Amino acid sequence: MIPNAADTRAAIGDYASGVSNRSLLFEKMVLPKSWGHPRGKFDEANRYNVLRAADHGTDFIRNSLGRNADEHQTKIANSLTTVKIDSNEALRASSTADFLALLARSYGERSRSFVAALGGRLLINMAGGVQENAGIALDRCFGLPLIPGSAIKGVARHTALWEIRSCEDPSEKQRLLTLALFVFGYVADDLKPHAKHTNWHWAAGDQAMLSRSLAALPSQKDFKGIVSFLPASPADAHVRIVAEGITPHTDEQGKEKDPTVLTFPAVERGSSFGFALVLNRRCETGAESLAKAAHWVKSAITGTGIGAKTAAGFGWFVIDEAAETRLKQQAEKEAATAAKKAEESRIEADRIAAEKAVLDAMSDLERQLAEIEAMSDDSFAAKAKQAAEGEPTGDELTAFFAVLQSDAKKDRRKQWRKKKPDLWAQLTAAAAKEGITLN
Repeated sequence: MIPNAADTRAAIGDYASGVSNRSLLFEKMVLPKSWGHPRGKFDEANRYNVLRAADHGTDFIRNSLGRNADEHQTKIANSLTTVKIDSNEALRASSTADFLALLARSYGERSRSFVAALGGRLLINMAGGVQENAGIALDRCFGLPLIPGSAIKGVARHTALWEIRSCEDPSEKQRLLTLALFVFGYVADDLKPHAKHTNWHWAAGDQAMLSRSLAALPSQKDFKGIVSFLPASPADAHVRIVAEGITPHTDEQGKEKDPTVLTFPAVERGSSFGFALVLNRRCETGAESLAKAAHWVKSAITGTGIGAKTAAGFGWFVIDEAAETRLKQQAEKEAATAAKKAEESRIEADRIAAEKAVLDAMSDLERQLAEIEAMSDDSFAAKAKQAAEGEPTGDELTAFFAVLQSDAKKDRRKQWRKKKPDLWAQLTAAAAKEGITLN
């Protein structure tokens, strides 16, 4: 069973079959290999952990049971196949599109966003999580994959370093170095020579060039980059998490051994993600730095890729130009809608203010007349009943009878005289006390 408190197991089952969120399944509800099994180590634990939360993974678990499967393995497999993952892809995609459009509307030229689709499966956060070599960055609410902003910044920085290092034009190299320092920032260690470390000193290849670029920045020791790299989230409803496997053929000493498949979760190719960058403060090079940062991100994810095992073809993207156009159109549409609502709110506020100004200029009697004239039929009838019982006094009562005597209430007077003689008699008596004769 999965190690949980007794009351937790009672709520979600011994094997967490009642949990439908991938984030919880991968990070908390992990079936151990060497605990709680009657015959010691359970070698299928890692593979089952991944398969139960992957698309169609429970089918693989069910079909993997052979004739030689023992009772314990069959029990675990049957329990894990009852897991039902929440389907939140459409909602997550809609949230991403709304966020990117809102970002463009709120930040305008201080933001850049685009959509890219996976050309190969994506493996991220492979060293994290409870499961060794099976971690994946997942949204806590939706249980869907996210690409951390730190990962995006990391690959973009790596691309920038190599572009600067490879640039042969000294003036262009100087310009790129200065922009990169503004974009990514630096700490003191980034500026020191390192024989086997790619940093800004390595990219510049010349201390004098690095010093000239640093002279344009506020600090010579450390500086926070002016561009924020936001997490990338699913941008369509077709994002899938699948089980990926590798088969190592050597042990830690490099000796050949019987192959054992290692299973871990991956994001399927074809899944689209929305990427966004924001200029976190204004500076002279802001617009140019933001544009260059977006260029480095696109170059990184379409070239070397992002995540683990990129050399094996994982984690590379194709920019979706059509999606960029759609995002821009959506942002423009939302901006127009927001502007229309703002104008309508302004007009309504002006109307209310004008009405208030008119009311403020009225006498008490005029104000009462205006309020009673604006009453609905039901409200006016209720006011008539109050007048008949002697509740309103002073200007309010005078205003009521003035409205009742008006041509607008001619039919109402006729109706009350004929169908409500008792009420009319009471109103006539109340009016007479005020020196008013009802007709």
